[in-house]
Amino acid sequence: FQKHLDEFIAGKLSEQEMLHATEYFSRWRYDYRLYQPIMQFARDNKIPIIALNASRELTQALSKQGFDDLPEDLQDQLPASYDWSDKDYEKRLYEMFKLHPESGNKFDSFLRGQLTWDESMAETAADYLKDNPDYRMLVLAGSGHVQYGSGIPNRIQRRLQIKPVSILVSEPAIPINPDMADYLVMSAPRMLEPVGLIGAFLKLDTDLVIIDGFSKNSAIKDANVEKGAVIVGIDDTQVRTLADFRLAMLSKKSGDTIELHYLEQENASENDTRTVPIKLR
Repeated sequence: FQKHLDEFIAGKLSEQEMLHATEYFSRWRYDYRLYQPIMQFARDNKIPIIALNASRELTQALSKQGFDDLPEDLQDQLPASYDWSDKDYEKRLYEMFKLHPESGNKFDSFLRGQLTWDESMAETAADYLKDNPDYRMLVLAGSGHVQYGSGIPNRIQRRLQIKPVSILVSEPAIPINPDMADYLVMSAPRMLEPVGLIGAFLKLDTDLVIIDGFSKNSAIKDANVEKGAVIVGIDDTQVRTLADFRLAMLSKKSGDTIELHYLEQENASENDTRTVPIKLR
């Protein structure tokens, strides 16, 4: 998806177009508002944004099979080298693995996937820095990929023979240890404002935005919209996919009123579109 990030920074794609093109809402899923100020700052100042991570297709395949069993197109995506020598990191990953017994995976599969993330991000970062020696890069990654240098920093160092600086932002769930990083940022927690909710469960295995059920205190149920209805618009924004819906709702807050446009069932004609006001909860 690097091409789409480049086009976004160059002003050739809007933010909405970039989020669609990168499949953000199906691949990444974190609340985009967490990243939005950084993305906008980079665009305003023409700062490149580099797509570091391994593809979801590769990491999912590695959770089920070994390197040699991958199809050729996925083998071509593998990092050029792996370092398996960090046994302390392996122990920490094992403790993390035990917290997810529902995954059904074996630890060696989990480890393959985690190191593929680490090595892919490190390799992409190192390659970019080799090609752009006058640049410095700020890598934004989860704390597990940064702690003790085990995930990304040491693997960049192996490729570039430089010492990356690691910075770890404090998290309530992580005990603080001075050896965790070169710098620890002790920040007070900051919470995003709650998003406005229509109070519906949506089907995820379809290209349409179909209501599959209702939460407690559901605003959309109180508006007499029934299960099976297809959402086709929010205010003046057309909704065709879940990404469209997420984008249309991105700036909506609890207490806001939206106009929701919908079809009563999946095979209804667009001429049968209904509109109802929804006060978000």
